Amino acid sequence: MIRHGIAKRYAKALYGLDRERVKDFSTLFAFFQREPKVLQLLRSPLVTEAEKEALLTQALKERVAPIFLHFLFFVMKKKRINSLKEIFVEYELLVDAQAGMWEAELISRGPLPPSTRNELLDKLERSFNKKIALREESSDDIVGGTLFILGNQEIDWRVETRLDKIKKHLLGIDVCR
Repeated sequence: MIRHGIAKRYAKALYGLDRERVKDFSTLFAFFQREPKVLQLLRSPLVTEAEKEALLTQALKERVAPIFLHFLFFVMKKKRINSLKEIFVEYELLVDAQAGMWEAELISRGPLPPSTRNELLDKLERSFNKKIALREESSDDIVGGTLFILGNQEIDWRVETRLDKIKKHLLGIDVCR
């Protein structure tokens, strides 16, 4: 939870400076994917800050904006390099929110039929008055129904949850009166 809060603060700071850095994050992560040892060097306490900055400058100077490079230096200086993915997720949420787009997750037993998915998406967009990018996920833990997660809201339409509510209600009824 603390890590999430830190990532959010860093994302807000970068977003306040520049709102066009999603491409730079993608470039950075692609670079780390190609050169995994670089990330190890950036995490290493044995490598000096100046060496880390020189390494990043050499590798990314022509590919990312200077403000993004300085942001990376600051993140390294504060020893938050391990939080880069969380910072990126929070940054993307800020960009999407500004564009009127919300990212949501729909978890169900299996994929929904396209007509059901489109109908659900249409109802949710009208209900929240926002454009929603829906990511679907399948889970064997769900017997039936769906679980919808939008930001910090959770709409639980799972069969297990409904049955649990019925059970609690029935157990709470006093039949001895």
